[in-house]
Amino acid sequence: MLGLSSYAVSLVAVVAALLWAVPTMRENGFAPPAFPTPSLVDGAVLRALLLTAAFMALVSLFALAVGMLLRRSAPAITLTVVLVLPPLILGMILPGTTPRWLMYTTLAGGMATQRAKPPTVTLAEPWSMIGPWAGIGVVTVYAAAALALAWWRLRRTDA
Repeated sequence: MLGLSSYAVSLVAVVAALLWAVPTMRENGFAPPAFPTPSLVDGAVLRALLLTAAFMALVSLFALAVGMLLRRSAPAITLTVVLVLPPLILGMILPGTTPRWLMYTTLAGGMATQRAKPPTVTLAEPWSMIGPWAGIGVVTVYAAAALALAWWRLRRTDA
């Protein structure tokens, strides 16, 4: 239930954010032809919206599973944040292929879902180095593994 409700709320939020951001960006000089106007019916934009909502839902499921494993909310929240934010910051600082490796091995890889453009190594954003499907795949593996461990612990210690 948490995953579905997180997905629904996240989807509404990302669509609202896009609808709010487009006119704001145009007012500040981000206008065509250099910056094309995104459309909700464009395949890449629609994929970014749907996968970003899935990313948020999977992170919430991961945090729930970690909370079940650790039996404490503060360490669960801390671990989830540590697997998302520091890799993003380090990825912007570290040279070479290290940022790509960080995106493939941490929850931060899910940030790749927010890009509507293909992956590239020329941008400073570390999540731009991997594709959106690879990013959501990393987060899915984390969430599935954490949920499986939480289920195992629940059956073993609480049964």
